[in-house]
Order: sequence, then structure tokens, then C-alpha cells
Amino acid sequence: MIDPVALQVLTGAMHAVCEEMGAVLIRSAHSANIKERRDASTAMFAPDGEMVMQAEHIPVHLGSMPAAVAAVLGEQHAPGHSWILNDPYAGGTHLPDITVITPVFAGGELIAFAASRAHHADVGGPTPGSMPADSSTLADEGVVISPRVLDEAAIAELSAMMRQPDQRRGDLRAQLAANRAGVRRLQELHDRVGAATLRTAFAEVLDYAERRTRACLAALPDGTRTAHDVLEPRHGQLRIALEATVRGDSLRLDFSGTSAQHDGNLNCPLAVTRSACYFAIRVLTDPEIPPSAGAYRPIEVHAPKGCLLNARSPAAVVGGNVETSSRIADVVMGAFGRALGQGTMNNLTLGSEEVVYYETIGGGQGACPDADGPSGVHVAMSNTLNTPVEALELEFPLRVTEYSLRRGSGGEGRFRGGDGVIRELEALESLRYSLMTERRRHRPLGAAGGRPGAAGANLLDGEPLPPKATGELRPGQRLRIETPGGGGHGRPTSDSDWRNDWIVSERVAFLGLGIMGSRMAANLARAGFALTVWNRTPEKAERFCADHEAELATTPAEAAAAAEVVFTMVVDGAQVEQVLLGSGGVADGAGPGVLCVDCSTIGPTATRAIGATLHERGLRLLDAPVTGSAPRAEDGTLTIMAGGEESDFQRARPALEAMGKLIVHAGPLGNGQMVKVINNAVAATNAAVVGQAMLVAARADVDLDALTTVMGAGSGGSTMLDLKAGAMRAHDYSTLFKLAHMLKDVRLCLDEGEAAGAPFEFAAMTREILNAAMGRGLGEADFAALIEVLEGTAGIKLH
Repeated sequence: MIDPVALQVLTGAMHAVCEEMGAVLIRSAHSANIKERRDASTAMFAPDGEMVMQAEHIPVHLGSMPAAVAAVLGEQHAPGHSWILNDPYAGGTHLPDITVITPVFAGGELIAFAASRAHHADVGGPTPGSMPADSSTLADEGVVISPRVLDEAAIAELSAMMRQPDQRRGDLRAQLAANRAGVRRLQELHDRVGAATLRTAFAEVLDYAERRTRACLAALPDGTRTAHDVLEPRHGQLRIALEATVRGDSLRLDFSGTSAQHDGNLNCPLAVTRSACYFAIRVLTDPEIPPSAGAYRPIEVHAPKGCLLNARSPAAVVGGNVETSSRIADVVMGAFGRALGQGTMNNLTLGSEEVVYYETIGGGQGACPDADGPSGVHVAMSNTLNTPVEALELEFPLRVTEYSLRRGSGGEGRFRGGDGVIRELEALESLRYSLMTERRRHRPLGAAGGRPGAAGANLLDGEPLPPKATGELRPGQRLRIETPGGGGHGRPTSDSDWRNDWIVSERVAFLGLGIMGSRMAANLARAGFALTVWNRTPEKAERFCADHEAELATTPAEAAAAAEVVFTMVVDGAQVEQVLLGSGGVADGAGPGVLCVDCSTIGPTATRAIGATLHERGLRLLDAPVTGSAPRAEDGTLTIMAGGEESDFQRARPALEAMGKLIVHAGPLGNGQMVKVINNAVAATNAAVVGQAMLVAARADVDLDALTTVMGAGSGGSTMLDLKAGAMRAHDYSTLFKLAHMLKDVRLCLDEGEAAGAPFEFAAMTREILNAAMGRGLGEADFAALIEVLEGTAGIKLH
């Protein structure tokens, strides 16, 4: 046992060893990627391979480095014999990250390992910089180094297979120098405190980190949290799904439901997946916990073999290490209610056979619950610096034409997300470029009502490039990278600012342009929303786009891909299910966190079932049926009843206010529909009562004008009297609300009432009247046509 003060002193000494190793590596390296950007990491390990301490370097390196040490643990070790590897399926991450491991001996005994990992500017392969955007196997990405002894012969052999071999030799020797510094300092520590005390210190540092992590997890409520996000490969999208289960002082992160490994390079070895999870949990618990394997003991990470996050060899992985790792961290933090940062390293490689330039570019980070997010930095899985303009222009045939903050790209909120950056480079010689970026189609989400950050953009001479792109950059051409902003946290304090920001920033889709839908969508367009529309009959959608400022989509999926809030206004539950969940439906095209707002009338039970399925696919649902006629839809004075989470209701409210005058939150999902069908059953029954009242008056030779005037001025007045009395007398059934649709709503009300044990006898009588009208072929007419049935029963016609 070591007393607490002595343990803190020894912990500090171990941390100092790792930091000194890092300083030696950075100062000895030849490439700008290591000496300027500091894309390198160092750590020390116990003889059994557990990571005892690390420097505060690159999270994606450090959390995965234990797998590299494990890959050489069973080898024959001797003083001065170092090991090298980069094979992602034998302890590595992606090929440019080369790991060097050196055993530490004292008194003839193996006491530790010193390890360093550095991202080399090139490791061979077809693409300069060894970061191809279009690789499909490891063979496309460079030289694969299985664990082997690293000596001068190995350095010469490996460097000869890579571009700029002199620089590669210099960087490998810098890693050896860093490890030797670690060996010396650990031997000195051993000599100062003794072998027994050093072994005990290793064990107690690990146990201490474990206890502190368990204490943080125990403070979280037990239960399962879910999150979902997507990646942007060259074609389509890839899904990452998470169930995070806190049970007591332990945490299980289960990625079942994640996409299978694909034929691109966004695949991850399991070590990278674990690394991203460990980083995120460190952020969510206590960053001051000693960064060691002990801190990760309470965390179980499960990813099915062969999925995107536990790929099988020889799948390409170069993008998995940089981009997928960022999305894994996003998903974990999103599951615990955090606003998301830029979620990409914005990888840019420029090079030829003579020169290679690689960098990652910072961006906006997510706001905290109590502070704005930082702007223009890497603070997640990368944690590197930028390449200074002076160093870049001195060493490479490039000119920096702009390097600035991307003002306003952070998401609004009580606390704003950080802003991204703009980095524009002009080529002075012909260079091949490779771009591997994310968050170009899907914005980083905010939390607790905060707005998403802006999506990033890649441009060549002002023309957009896709998230993953390769090509030739000729002298004088300019490549511009605009990085994403971070999501905001919390709703802004000013409602007017909130509404204005929502209209400017949220992209909206409207699906279903019938009598009501076309008028509702028109009000959204007039209010200034960026609108995409779809309709089953394309001609209606085309006419709408010609009359209003809106984009045309050919499928619901296409409309959803361009939107963050999707409104549906279709006929019945079958159509809602098809539009949202069917082939080519919203769920096939929507990004994570998209809010679906269903304004159709389909019944609470069906709504809840659809909502559950959407939730499983990472989407949200608000049921928001409307009541009111076509004229009220025209002038934006509908009554809208919403059911769902309060945060979803508030998110949709600015758009709902563009379409309605009275907006009511009726409670949980399905309650909006319940209020709607009850209200419509009352409306239909009221219309039938008005019709019967006029028939009674007509049979008694009462003046109908006198009757309706008195009723309208007194307690017999109603909206149905105003809207339907004149239409019934004139037998004018111009469609404001189809009789077939009203019958559907009344049936829904009765079905739900019976299921709840609450029969509605008056509505049941109205259902029979509407059924009889349907039998007369009046389903497409306005429901005022129910007077035809009442007249037939009474044997009299209104005049």
C-alpha cells in the first residue's frame, strides 16, 4: 500500500515521463505533420500490457494503443529491442499511424513498455499522403507493417517503400528517441523507489482510476439511453446505432444495429471503436481521472463482428480512424444529452511523388450546458494543432488565401455552439488532392432545444465538392474548406430571435399537397421557410413549386434528405405509414434527429406505433392534426393540436404558428390525434343536429332565416351552424372537408373510445348517417352532404 501523497507524487512522475516522451518526439520529428500539428502520442504500459499513463495527446491514438502493445506482448523481449507495427487488424488503427513499442528493463527484469504512435505524412500506396478517399482494401492505403523488430535495417526497408524516404527515416528515428527517453526515465524512477514500490504504484494508479470512474457512473441514473447517427460515404449513408446502459457503477455500450462493414474506408477495427468510447466517457465523467486502463475497466463495448465498428480484414479503414471514430464519440455523447461538435477531422491531403501535405482542420464544438462551445479547434478525437501558415507556405507549393473563423456557423441556443473555420489554399504547382470529410449533409445536433450547427462545405474554385473527393489541383486553383459549427445547448432566451433563427436555419419538407396541405405549405413558403415539397401526383407539386419558392422532390426520401423537419398531410394511416416508413419513405432519406410532424388524422394507436418505429431509426415524431376548413388553412388560422415531447413541440412551434392561430400541446404522442378525432366527431354530430333542426323547422313551417339568426345569436350558435347551414339549404357541397374523411375521423373516435371503455353514442348515430351518405356516392363531397340522408328520412327538402 502507498500512502495517498506518495501515490500522487508517483502519478505525477509517470505523467511527466509520458509528456517528456512527447516533447522529444515532436522536437525530433522532420515532418510538419508531427513537429507542427503534433499528430503524435506517447504512453507507458505495465509489463502485463495495461496502460498505466498517457500524455494528453491524440485520443484516437491513446485509447487504441493498448491493442498495439497486446500484439507484441507474447514476443521475446530484450533491452534495446523495439517493435513497430501499423496493421489495423494486429494492434494498429489506420496505416499512417505507426506505433513503436520499446520494452523497459531494470535489473534484468521487464518492468514496463514505452510506446509512441505518430501519423506519418505518407506510408506508400497509390495516393500521395496515404489517405485516399476512394480506397476499398488495405492494399489501396499503403504499406502494411505487421509487428516486427525495428532496427536500422527495418527503417531503411520500410522508408524505401514510402514517399519522401528521408523524412520517413527521420520521423521513425524520432519515435525511437522518444521511447528511449521513456526507458531512461522509467529506469531512473525504478532505481529511486525500487521495483516493489513501482509495481505497487502501477497497480494502485489503475485501481484509483477505476474507483473514480465507477463513482461517476454510479451518480448517473440507471437505465438505457439510445442514440443514432449516420456517416456520409461516397454513396448513400451508414448508420451507427447505440444502446448505452448504466447499471450501478458500470456502463455497457452496445452498437448492435449498426451498418455492416462496407466497401469503402469508413470501417473501424474494434480498437478504434473502444478508443472513441473511452474518450467520450472521459468527457462525460471526470477528465481529471488519471488517463489509464483502470478508468476503462467499468466500460464494456460491444460491436458485432463484421459490422462497421468491428470490421474484418482486409477492409479499408483509413477513414474509420479519423471520421467514424468522431461519429462514435458523437453518438455516445448524444445519448447522454450533449450538444455535438463538428464531428469530423476535415482531412485534406495534397501531394505528388515529391511532396506530401496532410492536415486535419478544426471546427466548431458543441455548447456545454453552462458555456458556449469553443470555435475553430480540434478538441475531440483529433486534438491536433493546425499547420501554421508560415510553415505551410515555406515547406509546400501552396499559398493560404484565407484562414478565418466561419462566423455564425455555430448553432443558436442559450449557449451557442462554436464556429467553424474557413481554410482556402491556392496551388502553386500541380497537386493531387484527397478530401475525407463529414457533416456536409447532416448538421451537428444541438441539445435541450439548442439549434444544430451549420453543415460544412468543400469547394474547388467555388464549385461544390462531395464529402469524399479526389482530383487534380492545377496551379492557380483554389480549394476551400468550410468546416461545420457546433450545436447549441438550451433554447435561446428570446422567442422572437428563436423564431427568426428557426426560419433561417431549419430546412422544412412538406409531403401531401391536397386541399388542406397545399394551403398549409403555401403559408410556410410565405413565412420564409426553406421548403421542399412532394406529392403523390407530381403535377400538383410542380404547380406548387411554380407558384411558390420551393424545391421539388421526387420521393419522400429525397425530400427528407434535404430537411430537418418533415411535415406530412395525407389521407389516412396507411398513407402516413407508407410515406414515413415505406420503401423510399422519409426514414430512408432522413438524417438522425430529423423531426417528423404528422398533420394527418390517423388515430392515436397508429400514431404511437409509427412513432416507436421512427424512434428506433433515430427520428422523432410529433402528431399535429389540424382542425378548420380550407379557408382557415388559406389564411393560416387553423387550430393545431400537438402530441409528443415538449422539446419536439417547441422545435416545431414556429412552423406551426405560420399555419395556425391556436396551437395547443395536448400531451404525449397520440394525444393530438385523440383531441382531433373527438373534436371532429363533435363537429360532425353538430352538423347533423343543425341539419335536423332545420328540417324540424321546415316541417313546422318556421322561417329558416329566423331560426338560424336566433340560433347564431344565442346558445345554439356554433361553427357548424355558420359553415354548414347555408350550404345544406343550398345543397352546395363544394368540398371544404370531404365526407369520406369525416367518416374516417368519426370511426377513429369511436374505435379509440371503445378501446378505452368510453362509448360515444351520439357520434355512433352520426356515423350511421355518414355511412348512408357514402352509400349514396357522396364521399368526395363536403360533409354538409349528410343533409341528403336526413332529408330522405324526413321526407322533405330544405329550400
